[in-house]
Amino acid sequence: MGNVISIRNKTRRKTGCRGPSVINVESISQGKKMRQKRKKRKSSTFARVEEILSKGQDILLLPDPSEESIVVSLDDPPEVQRDISHLSDDILQSIFWYFTLKERCTVLSRVCKRWYHISKNPLFWRDLEFSDSKVPTMTIMQLIRGCPQLRSLKLFRVPEAAVIIQELCREKTELTELTLRYCTMNRIDSIHVLLQMLTSLPDLQILDLKGTEFFSRRFFTELCSLKNLKCLNIGANKYLQPRDLMTISVNCKNLESLELLDIPSPSKFALTDENFVFIITNLRHSLRELKFDMQNLKNAAYLVISNCSKLHTLCLTNCLFLTGDLFRKFTQLKELKSLTVTRAINLEPKDFTIFEDEDLRNIEELNINDCWRLDEVGVRSIAKGLPSLKRLSLARCTSVTGKNLASCLKLDTLNIANCGVEVKHLPDIFKTQKRLRFLTIDENMYGAAREDNVSLRESKVKIKVEENT
Repeated sequence: MGNVISIRNKTRRKTGCRGPSVINVESISQGKKMRQKRKKRKSSTFARVEEILSKGQDILLLPDPSEESIVVSLDDPPEVQRDISHLSDDILQSIFWYFTLKERCTVLSRVCKRWYHISKNPLFWRDLEFSDSKVPTMTIMQLIRGCPQLRSLKLFRVPEAAVIIQELCREKTELTELTLRYCTMNRIDSIHVLLQMLTSLPDLQILDLKGTEFFSRRFFTELCSLKNLKCLNIGANKYLQPRDLMTISVNCKNLESLELLDIPSPSKFALTDENFVFIITNLRHSLRELKFDMQNLKNAAYLVISNCSKLHTLCLTNCLFLTGDLFRKFTQLKELKSLTVTRAINLEPKDFTIFEDEDLRNIEELNINDCWRLDEVGVRSIAKGLPSLKRLSLARCTSVTGKNLASCLKLDTLNIANCGVEVKHLPDIFKTQKRLRFLTIDENMYGAAREDNVSLRESKVKIKVEENT
């Protein structure tokens, strides 16, 4: 009873409610800003949906007219009403897939109740993504069974992946994309499950097995059963051997993307120049994307890459034996739009002037990380010769001072972490780079900017700070 009496006494005390004159005006202004920001985000979402709708308006299926409604007229046909609110759920869902998974969950679902139910309804889901052990295996299997339109499944570090794949093979034979990254396949029948996957999922176009370690010669031999396979990622597998890649190159003639990065050490994977030449020669007529760890590979390997005329994405890591003469051979890749070359320690400053070549003007993304001889002469050539460049990474290029970075006028993303870029050049970069949205710097640069009172809070520019190396 004593406790009850004390509570009643507390409720009889004055609550001290503030009158209208006491209310903090700042809180009202903050709430107003939040509402304006939410309204602006909603309007931009509508604008993007309308843009997608206008691009695909000719393929919208309109209901067939009945016999009574057929009218022959020589005048121009009336304009069809294509207001967003009159679109069917199926068409809206097709438009939604032009947005990322994050945008569908966090932006589209908040527009209205109808859009919320469409974006949250498993009947319309086409892709699922899970990481670690956050979602129980049984729940994942139930979701797979409840998504009749599922076309893409991505698993990252998920335990018991073999059980999930078995369920997938029973339910979703029309899957086109499967990702198993760093998943545990330690069950005895894991190889049997992978082989079952090849026969049960014949429509697969993208297969990503990076970091999922398994040993099976038969798997790579029967990979040719996937007639529609276009993209393959088999990196970070310590059991992988050169003959496995050679088997793939012989059987998968239509492969457009091949990725093998992060070769574990120690590893039995000792690829020679002769092996690499054999692999790329078999695939060079179809390859559009190549991402490869080039450690221990020398002249012949780089020469055969320069003959892949259809490449639009080239990512080469650990280019320890890449010389200037071989680097200049890349000017033959006239369709190249993305180029990554890391640890090219033998390249001289003059070698980076190849970016002034007319054949490389289409490059939109350039990553020259860990190339410590790249200096301002090379940066000037990049700014001058690549007018379409949007993403530039010069991480750990210690000879770059930043004097010419302001000349790259169309940059959207810039990484200058652990470079020799001086803080005094940051204001010029912010001033000239009107399209810059993402900037990566290191801890030392961040501290120096604060000491020199250089503002890093520029509008629309997101700053990422990396550790010093």
